[in-house]
Amino acid sequence: MKLTSIPIAVCLLGTVTANIVVNSFAKGKIFDNVADVPHRNVALLLGTAPITQSGNPSSYYVNRIEAAAQLYHAGKYDHIIVSGGVYDECNEPESMRNDLIQRGVPDSVIILDYERDRTIYSIERAKNVTVNVYTAKPGIDIGKGGNLAEALKEKKKKMIKKPVNL
Repeated sequence: MKLTSIPIAVCLLGTVTANIVVNSFAKGKIFDNVADVPHRNVALLLGTAPITQSGNPSSYYVNRIEAAAQLYHAGKYDHIIVSGGVYDECNEPESMRNDLIQRGVPDSVIILDYERDRTIYSIERAKNVTVNVYTAKPGIDIGKGGNLAEALKEKKKKMIKKPVNL
């Protein structure tokens, strides 16, 4: 066995172990089926551009809009914070708002967040939004799943000092 094989094996083992740990913590907290999602007062729809650089519709955008509309029609949230940036030719929050309205989500339940920074800042701002005295928490985050879910959960837990389920 060559000396270079050992670091590669250690890295591979570390990657596999990290993936197993994250998946075990996320089990039961990330949903693929709308029926399994518990009701929350507020959902957070994370921004993404509707069109890719090549000019094609973004699958991330389309999937997020469809998921947000399905969750609303299934009665899974009462209000939704639509977060995103405003760029040269793209206003993510307005675009998402319009597409949600086209899919039957009432404008009155949509709250726009125009800050175009990192996801975690959208979550921090969301904790300061008061729709009414009862609807600030708990919430649903709508975005791409994966290994960042556990880190996001831990950050939210520290911010609100309460248990967090993602």
